[in-house]
Amino acid sequence: DGRSLTPIVVLPFTAEAGGPPQSAQLVRRISDDLIATLARVPSFRVIARSTSNQYAGRRNDIAAIGQELGVRYAVEGTVRFADRRIRIDIALVDTATRLYAWSERYERDEDESQQVHEDIVRGLARQLHVSIMELRGNPDLHAGGASVRDTLFKAWAALNLFAFVNGGQEAGGLFEDALRVDPENPSALTGLAAYKISAVLTRQNTAKREQLFEESGAWRREAEESAPE
Repeated sequence: DGRSLTPIVVLPFTAEAGGPPQSAQLVRRISDDLIATLARVPSFRVIARSTSNQYAGRRNDIAAIGQELGVRYAVEGTVRFADRRIRIDIALVDTATRLYAWSERYERDEDESQQVHEDIVRGLARQLHVSIMELRGNPDLHAGGASVRDTLFKAWAALNLFAFVNGGQEAGGLFEDALRVDPENPSALTGLAAYKISAVLTRQNTAKREQLFEESGAWRREAEESAPE
């Protein structure tokens, strides 16, 4: 339907030696849960776990997997359990080049596994520049902090949907969330101006055209005044 979708496969994670007897089962659950979390992101097209699990315990060529499944990216992971802590080394691999596009290490207590999943998804989304609007929740925003940047990232991703395809109506609210904390943020001001113009061009707002144009101009002028020299 014209939306920008990123095909991706999560390959079965492996357990490092020395883990608990049930480590294989725990690792399988972690990778399966990550697939379920990624599937919540509209911009990802995730291969079903019943298919990706067929690659467990095999020596796999990433390029061959990419061609076989029609995916651009593959996610690989290694899990280690120690002292009730989980450490996940994860990598995003470009199946066309066989090169790592991104890698990261996450470490949490065992009872925080769901937070690990969402941290991984956010990292992947930032790397691939896709929307994670449904993970927005109600973050405790702090001016200039990472959460404000996260909100702006989601807002611009939502605006792309709003401007070019159906969806993304929450873009305006996300920009306003950032401005409530950082009223002079140039990115948020510019984004709100662009949102108002997009509402005119796509006719996705019941307000009068003249009102939307006027509001857009006001936000744009404020953005210009707030932008650093």
